[in-house]
Amino acid sequence: MARQLAFADRIWNDLRMVNCVECGAPMRRATEACEACGARPSSGHLNGTPHPELEEDDGLVYEADAPRLRDDEEHAGAHHADAAPHRHGRGEPSFVSQPLQDDPTVTSPPFVAAPLATDAEERRAGFVRRAVALLADLVLLGLLDVVLFALATSAVVTAERLSGARVGDAADLVAALLSAGSTTLTIGYFSVLHARSGQTLGKAALGIRVVGRDRQPIGIARSIVRTAGYGLSLLTLGAGFLLALAPSRRALHDLVAGTVVVRARGGA
Repeated sequence: MARQLAFADRIWNDLRMVNCVECGAPMRRATEACEACGARPSSGHLNGTPHPELEEDDGLVYEADAPRLRDDEEHAGAHHADAAPHRHGRGEPSFVSQPLQDDPTVTSPPFVAAPLATDAEERRAGFVRRAVALLADLVLLGLLDVVLFALATSAVVTAERLSGARVGDAADLVAALLSAGSTTLTIGYFSVLHARSGQTLGKAALGIRVVGRDRQPIGIARSIVRTAGYGLSLLTLGAGFLLALAPSRRALHDLVAGTVVVRARGGA
């Protein structure tokens, strides 16, 4: 009878044989220590199946219902008796202790910035704003021509009084003086102010500015060329000014001098 009970107990224990959850080695009995790593199991059940729960001397426990992860080195040395088991706190997965590393095989696509329009292209002044600014400048120059006419007339009258004789063709002389003075004033007005700040008084009032295509000041030489370009725009019966209606918003004198008219910073 005793032999029959011992045989039945051995068969029962063999049926309950499990693998060690620490090193993976087969265990003859769920209640005995693992022969490979020496871990002492305690009986536990998972869905009615014997599943040992390993308890260590330092109080750290492997949960029976938590799957354990082992790296390749653990699998390679799982059946060696001297394999040192990883210990983790209750419920803590083993991958927490493994440092995160970037995968060198994974590369992110290079960042390519979309081409953006330059500030000068985005804020180029429109035809109406430019026309109003030019009209304001011409009105101002017209007022200055009145002053020049008065000065020329006064100069001729003073010359007659000082000489005591009438100056012949006084009207022609006044007209010549007025023409020379007006031309000099007009060229100097546009050339100097465009070279210095990019703005005449009319452009400053309308919040626009003349700059090069690189958004830099144009300088005195290019400013003089641009002022001379006004004459070309006039010789085309004004068609040179109407080119500013095109999408580029550049008149004929802008094309000649390589300039653009943009809205000044802070301009509406």
